[in-house]
Order: sequence, then C-alpha cells, then structure tokens
Amino acid sequence: MTVTRFDWINPHCKIRFDVTGDNGTVEHWSVEMHPPAELIDHGWTRQTLSPGDVVTLSFRPAKDGAPGGLLEKAVLANGIELQQNALLLPSGEILSIQQWRRKRRP
Repeated sequence: MTVTRFDWINPHCKIRFDVTGDNGTVEHWSVEMHPPAELIDHGWTRQTLSPGDVVTLSFRPAKDGAPGGLLEKAVLANGIELQQNALLLPSGEILSIQQWRRKRRP
C-alpha cells in the first residue's frame, strides 16, 4: 500500500493510501485513527508517514463496505510496527484487502 496522505488532525487522524488491484486499477482507500494526543503516547508523530511511503496496514473494515476502516496496526518499510493504542480489545474481523474484495464485492 502506498500512502497518498497522512492527516494529523483532530478529531481523528487518517491515513489515505492507494491499492493496485489485480487488473492494474488503482483504488483509493482511507483508514481512520485516534486523535494525535492519543497516538503520540504510542510512537506516532506528525512525520511518521509521508506520501509515497509503502506500508502494511491492518484494520477493521468499514461497516458500510467502503474501502477503508479503523486502523489497528501499521508496519513501516523499515519493519517498525505501530499500533493505535495499548487497549487492544478483541479484534473482531480483520481482513486483507483481497479478502475484503471477495467478501464485499462478489
């Protein structure tokens, strides 16, 4: 996944990224996060992500089937893993983008 924009704002930070489908089309995705004050305590900064960064994101899919959801974990290109918070409740449903496509777009 390639980051297109990292919004470090209240009330929720967002990571916007592009995903290239199997047929070569680019899809625009977005995951929502906690506010900056809560992310700082877990290693995030305004400079953590920049457009063009390649990352691996794990997130809870949006309930409405939109391309995105609520971030759980980001793995940066250098292998550093950052989570959203220390209060990780049971994850529920975590899907890869390929799994999401199969489930949401038959």
